[in-house]
Amino acid sequence: MVNPILYTLHLSPPCRAVELTAKALGLHLDQRVVNLMAGDHLKPEYLKMNPRHTVPVLDDNGTIVYESHAIMIYLVSKYGKDDSLYPKDLAKQSKVNAALFFESGVLFARMRTITYPIFLEGCREIPSAKAEDVRKAYQLLEDTLVESYVAGSSLTIGDFSCISTISSAMGFIPIDRTKFPRIHGWINRLKELPYYEEANGGGATQLSTEVLKLLEKRN
Repeated sequence: MVNPILYTLHLSPPCRAVELTAKALGLHLDQRVVNLMAGDHLKPEYLKMNPRHTVPVLDDNGTIVYESHAIMIYLVSKYGKDDSLYPKDLAKQSKVNAALFFESGVLFARMRTITYPIFLEGCREIPSAKAEDVRKAYQLLEDTLVESYVAGSSLTIGDFSCISTISSAMGFIPIDRTKFPRIHGWINRLKELPYYEEANGGGATQLSTEVLKLLEKRN
């Protein structure tokens, strides 16, 4: 059987969320790097797979899936030995869905208002209002973490999605340990996963380092 192909960029939080999911499943993905700065995502063959020209994209033997949350759900549903990462029980599943939507609509969306202008528009600083929006998102996550993980007492793809963004943003919008103790405890639990650093940690550090380097270079 041919391994699924993941069109990815390790700097990208959504791509790393998918990588975490695959590692948790013990699933090998053949990774193809998409160079956004070189316009790989705008080439006709890529647009044919994903007309939204975003990463990641999964090609599972001809089945094309794009958007990180959809890919994670697909992988767990098809390749999971059980449903622990994305429960079939509707009450439990709704909590995971809430975490996925929160990451997409709040965490990642607010971080992107900072990173996009820095990477692609030559922005020279992080506006204080945007930084504060990210801190407010941290507070929402802190308030959500009433148990060990974002959707309850066990690890799910909701955690993979949220940590991919949080671990990136905290490099340039620090998370105060005294204000957000639950977030720090949650991060430490995820760091204990044997595949965490390879699938997410290094890429998150690289992204935040690139942001800070660009700002320093322009000032």
